[in-house]
Amino acid sequence: MINSFTFNPRYILRFLDNLPADSPPLQIHCKSGDDDLGVQTLKTSDVYHFSFHATAETLFFCGFQWGSKSSTFDVFSNKSEYCNIVDFEDEYCNYVMDPDGFYFSAGPDPKSSDFKFIGPWH
Repeated sequence: MINSFTFNPRYILRFLDNLPADSPPLQIHCKSGDDDLGVQTLKTSDVYHFSFHATAETLFFCGFQWGSKSSTFDVFSNKSEYCNIVDFEDEYCNYVMDPDGFYFSAGPDPKSSDFKFIGPWH
């Protein structure tokens, strides 16, 4: 029998708290249609990550709470312009939360100059 994951790429989503040390902790709550990953609390410089094997139907979205600011968006979707199915190799999707908003870069070891601003806090 063929392993069903052979043809499904593995995605590693990483979230870095780059918020000020004297600010409230960052809370991240990620879900898909099948999985609720629970609330994760990060302090400055903490990294939260999870991985999964993707299909064309895979969708993960996360809610972010930082003090009185919040945001919710798709962090993985086949329709996303940032983190989506691109090939059949492991792929890294990196998100950084800064005081002004959210940044994204792909790849296993991105440099700070690789990150693109994707949206502000609400």
